[in-house]
Amino acid sequence: MSEEQIFNTPDPEPEPKKKQKKPMSEERKAQLREQLKKGRETALKNRQKKALLKKIDNEEKEKAEDEKIAKSILKKDTKDEEIENLKKELASLKESKQNVPNESLDKITNDMTLMAKVVDTLVEENRNYKKRKEEKRKKKEELANAKPAPEPVAPTPEPAPEPAPKKIFTKRDRSRLTGIL
Repeated sequence: MSEEQIFNTPDPEPEPKKKQKKPMSEERKAQLREQLKKGRETALKNRQKKALLKKIDNEEKEKAEDEKIAKSILKKDTKDEEIENLKKELASLKESKQNVPNESLDKITNDMTLMAKVVDTLVEENRNYKKRKEEKRKKKEELANAKPAPEPVAPTPEPAPEPAPKKIFTKRDRSRLTGIL
């Protein structure tokens, strides 16, 4: 290295100093707290709304599944159709009463009354099932409505900033500061 190169080297540029943030005013802090509170409230409402929609969808699915199970068990479309069919059959039996001997007519009427009793019990069980299900739903709603809203958590005070660690200068740093190579 020549002397010209050594003396003509530009001095290292000083590092730009970072500007410190202005301390936040109490008004701004209060405004941010209010915005946070409002945001939490709307988020809670949205979550409750989604939960209610999901609950309704699940109930509809359960109802459809229950109807499908009832159809497969009874192998009939609905209970009302079954009742109508039984009434029609009973009416046709009454019309053809003269053609049927008394023994077979008694047997058929006994069978019909037995079937009517079975249908009545099934209808009653269905009503009881619906009532129980409605009661459970009401209890769940009461429990959901009875839960108190969670209390907002008080913000924790920010810890005091730690002082910056002392800078340790290496040999290179010292030589740059003093201008000696």
